[in-house]
Amino acid sequence: MNQEREHLIKQMEEWTLVVERFLNHIHQVASAQRLMPSFALEPWRPAVNVYETGEAVVIIAELAGIDPEKTIVQLEPKLLVIQGQRPGIIPKKVQKVHQLEIWSEPFLFEVSLPRPIDPKQIQASYRDGLLEIQLLKQGTTPLPPLTVRINLQGESLS
Repeated sequence: MNQEREHLIKQMEEWTLVVERFLNHIHQVASAQRLMPSFALEPWRPAVNVYETGEAVVIIAELAGIDPEKTIVQLEPKLLVIQGQRPGIIPKKVQKVHQLEIWSEPFLFEVSLPRPIDPKQIQASYRDGLLEIQLLKQGTTPLPPLTVRINLQGESLS
């Protein structure tokens, strides 16, 4: 009887882990597709592309409606951190919302850097709602923390 009880408890623990993994997966998918808005006090995360060219690691973030001058791009040894705020776009006189998919207010996201980059060779440009950051590749020297100014000329860096 004791062995059956232990087996049942072990099986329930395994089921709990499976359900937790499933719920975490559903939350990640829904958050990525913006189907399930989060009412937690967490910043939202914009859509981001990260890719490499022969010379650079390129990050492109979809950030329409932001003020680039109030957006902070910080470079750390293995991480790029971008934070800022998109102002709320719903007027106060609205009485009823029928669809709400455009995120506003503070945002914060981190991009793990796939390789070491040269902290002196970083460029950021904002155009047509896209923030493009180019990080030139380098050897294995550790990087000091660095804050980057965004080019407001609107010219693509590609």
